[in-house]
Amino acid sequence: MQALKLALPAIAVLIALPVLGINLTAITVFGGALAVGVGLGLQRIVGNLVSGVLILGSGSIRPGDVIAVKDKAGADAFGQVTSISANYLSLQTRGGREYLIPNETFLTNGVENWTRSDSRVRLKIPFRISYDGDPKLAIQLALEAAAEIPRVIKDPHPSCLLTAFGETAIEFELRIWIADPMNGVANIRSDCLLQLWDRFQAHGLVIVSPQLEVHLASLPEDRIVGAKEPAPRHARRRSALPHHLEQLVFSRNR
Repeated sequence: MQALKLALPAIAVLIALPVLGINLTAITVFGGALAVGVGLGLQRIVGNLVSGVLILGSGSIRPGDVIAVKDKAGADAFGQVTSISANYLSLQTRGGREYLIPNETFLTNGVENWTRSDSRVRLKIPFRISYDGDPKLAIQLALEAAAEIPRVIKDPHPSCLLTAFGETAIEFELRIWIADPMNGVANIRSDCLLQLWDRFQAHGLVIVSPQLEVHLASLPEDRIVGAKEPAPRHARRRSALPHHLEQLVFSRNR
């Protein structure tokens, strides 16, 4: 009954339009174009709504999770999820910024969830020492430095690996685990590097920074062209004359 009440006025309007001289074909074309335009405009909105329903239903991302995303500059940024709505996800970073990320982004680009199944995160801290130092001592001091930081957990335990013999230094990588990435990652790296600095200074180990060496190559001696002295002006002038005129000028000068 309710559907009939809505359909009768619409049918009456369609019957009255030709009587008024209005072309139904033009209205049909205009309505179709309008529907296509509205459909294209609502495509992203509908995509975000469907993505939001899938995210909330699957539980892949939940408020309180720490996730890593790309910012507008393309750099890695991580933060804690504060809320998930039908259209976007709110991400609060350590720098005080709040990102409103469309839900469709997570289904198309993927997301790195640090705390979905386990809140423990492993961090890698590279460092380099000179060839004058003892690599075994450097590894021992690095592990002692990690043990002094309260946020570094004991299980899994920290490890330190010698990764390469570089051109100018011995390269290492200290690997630590933390259970609270929402409290920051850069600060824990800073604490480890400070502990490394103190211990290396006390034991005479020199930390080496990456260097760029530029070697200037010299030319072989057979390719070095010496500067010739310019000929005298009168000699240049005579050499430019034909041979018989040059002899005439020479005889008159005598």
